[in-house]
Amino acid sequence: MIERLGGFIGGLIFAFDPEIVIAGGSVSLAGEALFGPLQRDVDARIGPFFRRSVPVVPPGVGDATGIIGAAALVRLQ
Repeated sequence: MIERLGGFIGGLIFAFDPEIVIAGGSVSLAGEALFGPLQRDVDARIGPFFRRSVPVVPPGVGDATGIIGAAALVRLQ
């Protein structure tokens, strides 16, 4: 699972060149058991092409990101 998620995130990093990747939803509840190995996998994938590491982190609001995003979208309309 780490390799697939790392490949997906690595592809997004190549496409969008973000400063940080925030992985929200229920996956964020896995904590360091997921994010440590995932960060190492992503670093290994992008390392030859990027001169910097792109942090992959859980959101500061836990798994409520979907609700917060939906509320923000409604507010914009």
